[in-house]
Amino acid sequence: MFTGLVTHQGIVLSIDVDSMGQLCVIQHDLGVLTIGESISINGVCLTVVSTTPTQLSVHVSPETLSITSFK
Repeated sequence: MFTGLVTHQGIVLSIDVDSMGQLCVIQHDLGVLTIGESISINGVCLTVVSTTPTQLSVHVSPETLSITSFK
């Protein structure tokens, strides 16, 4: 459950938009993440689709874009 407490900040490196939504690449200092892990970004629960030790990527669906601040 998201508590509303901010524990880390990331830097958006890129946003690629296509008909399936957005792919956001974010620089982070969270340590090791795994593909499929859930992460809250701006209060929106998203799934990690790729990761390196310092970057993560999340896919934002059209539905999520329509009902959150990500648009």
